[in-house]
Amino acid sequence: MFRNYFTTAYRNLKRNSAYALLNIAGLALGIGCALVTYKVITYELSFDRHHENYDHIYRVVRYNQLEEGNPHDAGAPYPLSAALREDFPSIKQAAIVDYHTNQQVNIKLDNGEYQRYREQSGVTFAEQEVFEILDFDWIVGNPRTALSNPDEVVLSKSWAQKYFGLEPNQLDLALGRMIEINNVNPLKVVGVYEDFPETTDYPFRMVISFWSLKGFTRYFYDAKEWGSVSSTTNCLVLLNESADSDVLERQFPDFLDRRIDENESQRLTFLLQSLRDIHFDPDYYTYPERTMSREMLYALAFIGMILVVTACINFINLATAQAVKRSKEIGIRKVLGGHRIQLVGQFLSETFIITFVAVIGSLGIAELLLINLQDILTYRLYLYLFSDPLFVIFLFGLTAFVGLLSGLYPAFLLSKVEAAIAIKSKVLWSMGGGFSLRRLLVVIQFGISQLLIICTLVVVMQMDYFNNKDLGFNKDAIIVAYLPENEESQLTRLREGLLSNPEVESVSYALSAPTGESNSFSNFNYAPANYEEQPRANFKLVDEHFIELYGLKLIAGRNLLHSDSNAILINLEMLKTMGLSNPEEALGEGIRSGYDGPFKGLQIVGVVNNFHTSSLEEGLDNVVLMRLPMLFYEVAVKFHQDDSNLAGAQEIVEREWQSVYPNSIFDFDFYDYQLSERYEAQENNAKLLTIFSLISIFIGCLGLYGLITFMANQKTKEIGVRKVLGASIFDILKIFSKELIVLLVVAFVIAAPLGTYSMNSWLSNFKYSIELGPELFIISIMVSLVIAMLTMGYRSVTAATANPAESLKDE
Repeated sequence: MFRNYFTTAYRNLKRNSAYALLNIAGLALGIGCALVTYKVITYELSFDRHHENYDHIYRVVRYNQLEEGNPHDAGAPYPLSAALREDFPSIKQAAIVDYHTNQQVNIKLDNGEYQRYREQSGVTFAEQEVFEILDFDWIVGNPRTALSNPDEVVLSKSWAQKYFGLEPNQLDLALGRMIEINNVNPLKVVGVYEDFPETTDYPFRMVISFWSLKGFTRYFYDAKEWGSVSSTTNCLVLLNESADSDVLERQFPDFLDRRIDENESQRLTFLLQSLRDIHFDPDYYTYPERTMSREMLYALAFIGMILVVTACINFINLATAQAVKRSKEIGIRKVLGGHRIQLVGQFLSETFIITFVAVIGSLGIAELLLINLQDILTYRLYLYLFSDPLFVIFLFGLTAFVGLLSGLYPAFLLSKVEAAIAIKSKVLWSMGGGFSLRRLLVVIQFGISQLLIICTLVVVMQMDYFNNKDLGFNKDAIIVAYLPENEESQLTRLREGLLSNPEVESVSYALSAPTGESNSFSNFNYAPANYEEQPRANFKLVDEHFIELYGLKLIAGRNLLHSDSNAILINLEMLKTMGLSNPEEALGEGIRSGYDGPFKGLQIVGVVNNFHTSSLEEGLDNVVLMRLPMLFYEVAVKFHQDDSNLAGAQEIVEREWQSVYPNSIFDFDFYDYQLSERYEAQENNAKLLTIFSLISIFIGCLGLYGLITFMANQKTKEIGVRKVLGASIFDILKIFSKELIVLLVVAFVIAAPLGTYSMNSWLSNFKYSIELGPELFIISIMVSLVIAMLTMGYRSVTAATANPAESLKDE
């Protein structure tokens, strides 16, 4: 019996190849997109699951109750881990890990020369206890003694091979070898471990003894200073299996009161962030700076689901549109004794054949999508059909779901038709509510497409707003680079060398650019304001050329001078925080802060217009501009805007750089490109959403083609009669377009409020965002209308131009 089902199904599909291809194309696209979203979601959910103690590892993070903008901070003071180990028996182990980016690694060759590498990520200083918290798969070396002494380092397998030219079976030869970081004291290799998988938020490729930090940073203070904190310094803890993280968190306030200043402890809250949450929480700094919000994963899962459902709706539309061609077959089978259950089996077998072929095609589509989405996703995924059992289970489950969802309704609908009606080719007249359901299905398709169009337009418009909003400073034709050293004589030589080139307009030194990665926050006090709690300001440590280079607008007072030591500039936001309304009032006023140094205060000598110091997702900071050469870690070089040869800018800067820093690799960024990277994740999400929207629209077009075919089959005689009575082709087209426009408007009425709600919710995450105006929805419905009219054009014109003599014949 089953053999007969599939034989007959094969013949029917072969006879109606166009119908089969439309169904296969729609299902293959929907299933292919579902496979892609499945791979992305499972990839993101796999982060750091390779650690044995995954469920018991936490990161200690801070919540600053008085911090404006983003009050969350993952930074931990150096003494924290030792204090936690001492005060909490429920903490099995704790370790400080201090992650460093943009590091230079020097390897001394046998001939006495150095091979130099620039490592953008992967270099970490850590306490020896980290080996008990995270899983390191050791190849050579002893994890119990490694990093117990200063100036020791352990390397990942790939870096050990890269630095020393070793084969996999020679890694023991790495032990005892020496490397240098940033031309500082040499480090001895004491171990090699297998590379961490790419699915980790702690991409350690080199781990250096924590106590070596004393030679690398002036803020180490023998790991006893609680007030100095960097966002890249994390404290990882491993709890006992019986420990309760909530109970431990409730003990942190008393712990802080014992360890730090009372005023500081009142505004700070320590929290435990589970390792399972780190990858999905954008509020806290993550080492690779790439998080994936759970909301985005939910959105991907929803998109994958609706694309599959849209493809199934397509199938139903096309199957019922095809019913008139199967009417005599249905009638003859019933006359010859065929039971309804047999007809259902017949139609379901056809559905599963189409689904099976579509699944095969979907694998190819999914692989093509994964290849082409590599730049958007920032990683490459593979299907691994034969080595991933969960993927195979998902594929089989999806096949069964699609087959049943697509085939059950058409099978039961067509099998219930009476034999006499079927033989007379009046199947369509006997379907009762079938056409109403078809309208509902098409409305759902239109609604999904319009919802995705609205969401895509909003995301694209928001990204365009980010890219074009005035940030309060110039960003074009500027090169920025980290300084390996900041001795005054070196900075003077570099500046003079750069300015000797006519292409160079200006040179400035600072801790970082206006929206650089390095920011230094400190509390400040302005006595007349009488603050109950001292506010915080972003202290931008800059030279006297900073304002000119970045085009900041000086509103009142003067610029910083080379001789200034306690003079500062403030922005308008800080002026407001100080309770002053006129910039002139601030001139000569003094504030107290952690940057007072030997002075009794800092004196305001000028006020600048507001400029953004962080992403537009956050608000404006109180900003203090202050000259402090010991913290100049970045050089900015501005070229003349009319110089078309910016490609040669690198050569100019590199030449002067090598004359001052011959032992350091020159590594730079164009500042405008660096800024655009801040929104790379959102822009990639916009591209991903656009691609899925286009696929949804294409699938919807196939469904619309099915609707028009259905209408044409149902109205064959009506069209013939109208043409005989003198109706023009335009009159006939109105029959189809009127129905279409009504369904489109109904779908829009449903999609518009859903899109408004979801996009307003998404935009609420940004401090600066666009407004959802009526033009957005006008564009959405017009795009849908144009696509729909183009889709229906061919089929409706064919019906309108058909010979009425053929359509009015009746057997």
